[in-house]
Amino acid sequence: RILGDWPNTYTFTKAIAENILRKTANDLPISIVRPSQVAGTLKEPLIGWIDNIYGPIGAVVGIGAGLLRSGIRKADFKSDIIPGDLVINGIIVAAYDVAVRNYEEIPILNSVCGIDAITYTESEKVLYDRMCEVPSKQSIWCPSINFVESLFWFRFVAIFIHVIPGAIIDLVLIFKGKNPM
Repeated sequence: RILGDWPNTYTFTKAIAENILRKTANDLPISIVRPSQVAGTLKEPLIGWIDNIYGPIGAVVGIGAGLLRSGIRKADFKSDIIPGDLVINGIIVAAYDVAVRNYEEIPILNSVCGIDAITYTESEKVLYDRMCEVPSKQSIWCPSINFVESLFWFRFVAIFIHVIPGAIIDLVLIFKGKNPM
């Protein structure tokens, strides 16, 4: 009931924070930058650098380790993921802009790929190409993922490629006297 029309608590709390800024800090030289999904860097400080495994990076790590083997998505939907260094550059430009202009209201800027965003199918191809070039030494299974577009098929596939293999591995660990995963 508290969320109302908001899809999740993440977007809801961000909206609350922005609203507080608009109501209490309108006289300060600030802007709000809203990045889409942030991924590894394009160039700076190193190509692909990132210091967390949130959002899409968590999925990439799971796929690369062979842990995430099924997923649900619409193949032709755009994957609006933006490199972290481009977001930071945009924040720097936004700070400069708000310092030299006199805005009546706090500007809200979206840091997104927009029309340059690629589809999920295209991003999967890039992902697999990179994983084959530089495979993880810590993989427990060959990186691959089976995407489906329906929740029913996702759950059905997950039983065979997540639940059953996981149960078998846990049984083997238990028989060896180790803790199940």
